[in-house]
Amino acid sequence: MKKQEQISTALTADQFKEQGERITNVMTGIDTIKGYTKTFMLAMHSKPDQVILLSYLNDYLGQVYEQMEVMYKELDSVAYHLLECDNPEELKNLQHIN
Repeated sequence: MKKQEQISTALTADQFKEQGERITNVMTGIDTIKGYTKTFMLAMHSKPDQVILLSYLNDYLGQVYEQMEVMYKELDSVAYHLLECDNPEELKNLQHIN
């Protein structure tokens, strides 16, 4: 049996839970986008007025792009917190930036 190495972390259990909640929020946003995408796919197969559908689709894609930017930044921040969980100085610097 291998000896397990214990790593000291600068994040508390509550902070780890907070990062998990942030990931859950991003996943909820992704599920919402998937749901709207399915709706548009169904609408396209029901012979809709193409001009109206393209107008809504254009608006939708703009919103998806903006949401993806927000989600990307959120996931990047979570990843940084988790990757640097054993480096208190880096986490302290991150708190001053945010």
